[in-house]
Amino acid sequence: MNFIHATRALAVVLSLACASLPAAVVPPVQATGAGSAGETPPEIMTLREQGIELHARAVEGEEGVAEQAASRLERYLDRVEEDGEAQAYLGSAYTMMARDASSVINKTRYANRGMRHLDRALESSPREFSVRLIRARVNSSLPKMFKRAGAALEDMLALDEIYRAAPSPAMAREMVGIYEELQRRTPDTGPWVARLGEARELSGSR
Repeated sequence: MNFIHATRALAVVLSLACASLPAAVVPPVQATGAGSAGETPPEIMTLREQGIELHARAVEGEEGVAEQAASRLERYLDRVEEDGEAQAYLGSAYTMMARDASSVINKTRYANRGMRHLDRALESSPREFSVRLIRARVNSSLPKMFKRAGAALEDMLALDEIYRAAPSPAMAREMVGIYEELQRRTPDTGPWVARLGEARELSGSR
């Protein structure tokens, strides 16, 4: 395969694999540290809210809003000490910018940038359910060339542990899909059938 054909093939793979990512239905938690609502000016917190709202619209496929989401979240994160959830949404926004980009160079650049933000979010908030959820979905959607399958599985196993420590109906709704994916990935190495049934019951999705 020559360079031109390889480049076109990579563009197609990224266009298909960097698909719309489901938004977490878990309500965004309050930012920590200097990013808490009590210490951060309201206009800065508004950037966070707008960024997450625009992210949700990008998930639905609205054109151009992924970049707007990333811009607002970056401006917000410039003013706060730490907010793992906002960092995770920023990483997800960049992967959707990769999905929407027309240039294979930009697709790769945005995808790599998104992964870096997702990894930083995990470093700051490894036990935050929404961070793991967003990261698991993005990691699962990326092409094999990015080698994120292992990280996706790690995230899903961590979600199982976090959820089981303090289950709630909202978390259970998200875990239904996670347990279904764990069944597909590791059918013989976990009690996923039973836990899927329990999550469906708690979420009311039976």
